[in-house]
Amino acid sequence: MYHTNYNNNNNNNTWSQVKKFDPLIFTDGVPLFSDQQQQVENINKAFEYIIPHLDSTTIASCALVNHHFNTICNKQLWRIPRFDNGYLHGALHLFNRFIDLLPDVRPEQVAHQVTQLNLTEMEESLYENVRPYFFEYLIRYTPNLQILNLSKTNFLSTHSLQINTANSYQFTFPHLRALDLSYCDYISDDLLLALAPALPQLQYLRLDSLGTGAGGGERGLAAFADHCDNLASVSVRYNETIKDGSLMALAKFGKIRVKEVDLTGCAYITDTGLSTMARFNINLQYLSLAKTTCTAPTAEMFLVGRSARYLRHLDLGYCMDLDPYRVAKALWENKTLARLAVSMPVAQAMVDFAQGRLYSTPIEFFVIHDLSTDMSIQFLRDLVVILPSLKHITFTQDYDEMDTYMSFYTESNTSTLRSKPSSIISKQSIREFNHSQHRVIATIHNDRETIEGLTLHYW
Repeated sequence: MYHTNYNNNNNNNTWSQVKKFDPLIFTDGVPLFSDQQQQVENINKAFEYIIPHLDSTTIASCALVNHHFNTICNKQLWRIPRFDNGYLHGALHLFNRFIDLLPDVRPEQVAHQVTQLNLTEMEESLYENVRPYFFEYLIRYTPNLQILNLSKTNFLSTHSLQINTANSYQFTFPHLRALDLSYCDYISDDLLLALAPALPQLQYLRLDSLGTGAGGGERGLAAFADHCDNLASVSVRYNETIKDGSLMALAKFGKIRVKEVDLTGCAYITDTGLSTMARFNINLQYLSLAKTTCTAPTAEMFLVGRSARYLRHLDLGYCMDLDPYRVAKALWENKTLARLAVSMPVAQAMVDFAQGRLYSTPIEFFVIHDLSTDMSIQFLRDLVVILPSLKHITFTQDYDEMDTYMSFYTESNTSTLRSKPSSIISKQSIREFNHSQHRVIATIHNDRETIEGLTLHYW
């Protein structure tokens, strides 16, 4: 009897010694000296700054270091879930698994931590489709979602919302502040009209390149202007459905304070809608009217009118209906612009108009489109003189310099370009100009090199 008790006591002592040297208990349970504790705290703080820049595979490895790292890594992995780096399955399969797991995970520790979802370019296949209830599950189980990117996808439709008059109030993202539906083929006005009331905190909206086939854009944009009081940034680049009615809605809903509007390539807007914006959107800081039918009187309203007070970034590139000298005069009268993009005729008019006059403009970044093949380098030097705050100037061209030696150029032009390569604006002369001074950086971009892909989504 005594022998048995002795063995039990001995086993208990042995087990206590084993527990003492268990790795996890040894790491978290043994007290550290003050200097060691300080080092651990510094490492933990440094890791919190580093983790946003790590990929998901590295984060998963770091989660095995200790309990503190595990907690931070789990929060990061769930805060921004990624579906594009699976070992065995594609993004669509991983996203479906994520949707199916949402009802079973702990809401406070896991699902409620999801703040950003990037589903861009996720494509359905012949054998697997996105769960039809995915949007309902996102609304129900990820209430803290702040950023949702659905660009270049085709699975969001009115059927995904499952909204009717009886339960429409249930569909709401109370914290969503950024929504991207660009390049989606099936975005309709009915879908946008249903989404707008469900996003009360929306600030950033992108509806780029929505075709007329589904009819998404005009009434939908007006609905967002009506329901989203915090709407501050709107991008509708190359959206064929945007017309003057949408711009008037953005301008006349006094509850919103729109600061950024990108109307690049909106071919169906006219001076009627633009002039309304110039009168009422007086908080604009960023405005792109590139490749639109904007005229000189409307441009003047943005440059010297009520909306010019906070305007810092303006793009008037490829606006063929502008009067160059009239716009140049308004540009010199403006005192707020820091970033400007124009076509070559307007830039030449600015140089001609400034000759013999003294102007002070805060333009720091200047983009000049449609550079000609024989533009003198003196033009660049003149711009540096008349723009005292200039830091960076970029010329864009839609040709390659090697094209100048091809047969469709005349012999006189070809010989001129070969004999005096440093007298015109070219890559060589730009390089020499940058070496000769250190105040302004000049660059040349080829529009051909900016093509990101060959599918219709990139056109």
